[in-house]
Amino acid sequence: MKKQEQKMEEKLDKKDLKVKNKNNPIVDALTIITIIVSLAYFLILIFKGEIELRLTNMISGILLVLFTIVYGTTLITNKKNNAKLIICSNLLLITFFTYGIVNTLNIIDFVNSNTVTNFSSKDLTYVMEWGTDNKIEVEQIYEYSDIVPEYHVISQNYKEGTALDKVKKLIVSISEGPNPYKEIIIPSMVTWNSEDVLDYIEENHLSNVKFEFKTDSAPENTVIEQNINGTIKRNDELKLTFSLGEKRDYEEVKLIDFTKMSKLRVEFYLKRHGLRYEFSEDFHESIKANYAISQEQKPGTVIKVDDEKVKVVISKGPKVKVPDLTKMSTKEITDWIIKNKLKLKFKDRYDDNVKENNIIEASFKKDEIIKQGTTVEIILSKGQLKMKKFDKLSDFLEWASKYNIKYEEQHEFSDTVPIGEIISYSYKKGDVIKNNDTIIIKISDGKKIEVPNLKGLTKKEISSKLDKLNLNYNFVYKSSNDVPEGKAISQSISSGSEVSSKTTITITISSGKPKNKPSGSNSGSSGNSNSGNSGGGNQPVTPSCDKSKGSNLIIQAGHSGAETITMIKSLNPNHKFSFSKVHACSNGDTAPGTVCNGAALFNAWKNYCDTISIQVVE
Repeated sequence: MKKQEQKMEEKLDKKDLKVKNKNNPIVDALTIITIIVSLAYFLILIFKGEIELRLTNMISGILLVLFTIVYGTTLITNKKNNAKLIICSNLLLITFFTYGIVNTLNIIDFVNSNTVTNFSSKDLTYVMEWGTDNKIEVEQIYEYSDIVPEYHVISQNYKEGTALDKVKKLIVSISEGPNPYKEIIIPSMVTWNSEDVLDYIEENHLSNVKFEFKTDSAPENTVIEQNINGTIKRNDELKLTFSLGEKRDYEEVKLIDFTKMSKLRVEFYLKRHGLRYEFSEDFHESIKANYAISQEQKPGTVIKVDDEKVKVVISKGPKVKVPDLTKMSTKEITDWIIKNKLKLKFKDRYDDNVKENNIIEASFKKDEIIKQGTTVEIILSKGQLKMKKFDKLSDFLEWASKYNIKYEEQHEFSDTVPIGEIISYSYKKGDVIKNNDTIIIKISDGKKIEVPNLKGLTKKEISSKLDKLNLNYNFVYKSSNDVPEGKAISQSISSGSEVSSKTTITITISSGKPKNKPSGSNSGSSGNSNSGNSGGGNQPVTPSCDKSKGSNLIIQAGHSGAETITMIKSLNPNHKFSFSKVHACSNGDTAPGTVCNGAALFNAWKNYCDTISIQVVE
């Protein structure tokens, strides 16, 4: 009996032990899921992660994945004593890897949505989506970079963490690939063979290399002369002379297949063999720019040296057919731009017919053909234009110029509004301004002053009258048989005319009766003096000008050179100008009516004596 009971107990103990050691299916499933998710994270990190992640975090990512695989394999192959602890561990690992996948793929933006994120090395599509989501205007500036891939962000004008309410416009610098003007150090290539030289040229993006060949005792196809080494720019001319060996012992060449060879290598081959050649260009869908598409003389054709031209067609890259950009979202346009290796520039404009952020127009129409590298300009709607409040005329003019708003100036006298300041606008603050409507601006000419009759008065009497009326004046002299010496003969603005303060009147003073002079001489004399001048004898007074008098310039651009000149003269009636019309400003601006030196002159104080030179685009 005891033996049977003992055997039964042993069987029960073994059964309990099997139950305890039996694998938990939930644990096994979670462990397998953990391994799969970790591998997925690792692959995404390699192929989709940002550059700095791929370079700096790759080692830690590999170690973490290896740990997970070893950990999971150990759990599956060994008995499990604490299922709850293992399940919690697996769930934590799955959460960690899932977070990494979501963050790397930008599925969810974990950065505070109320602050600027770090766009460094992110692609342009991501930045544009962020701008649209946060209603922030994004401006792109293209720069060269040897490190950051094309269409990825190099830098940004607002730091990470900046509050969005402080962001006026996000400006991001976008990479357009290696800088052709960058300075690099070129080693001496003398004795290098041609393959090493060509590899070096392509790897370092040298764009202005000239090849020459001559017979020499040096080994064939090695460099024997080099015009420059050390620090040069990539587009500086680099001239390399190669050895042909001691003599060229052939008079004809069997052509090779140039297809898909770089233009650099095709040209090297043709020059090396003394062949005449001619390049042409065409689009090609699969062969990238600056690589050979085809050749007129087929491979294997025998060509005599210095005889017929070898003709090779070089690719301009894929033909880019423009879709209807006005019916696409900004994200779709950005994706299309990046895919086709184009450049993108956004501008905005008010339009009461197009909803805010919708596209008004594009610089290229549907079905137009363009090549890679072309800049596509998109104009986005700012919605309805509403009148703003402006304290200064200069602020209004800047606003109107920026958004091509039509306006018309009207001048009238005012007893309350100082000269040159705004009396009123034809639109009140908040009023909607329709497309092509014109804003009427009423500008004060100051208090209305009636010009007195100055004829027959002396200089002292004239000065006293005009100073009290706040009018400027100057004097010229002329002989007269009728008007006594020292008294006014005439005035440039007739009496009774209505003018504004500071208007200048020129008064002609009699210098007495004409005196007898030698034959051929003029009978009269004249001169000028301003209001600060005294004297009134018979002799002409030397012209002078008070340079302490002046005012700030108002510079305004019209739609043509002539319109701009008229506006500037009207806004600055007391200043002297010398206008010259040009086809383009020195900065390259060719917009008609542009004032080339406008930024320097705008609101600058200038006296009324000196002549101000202004260049205007016709």
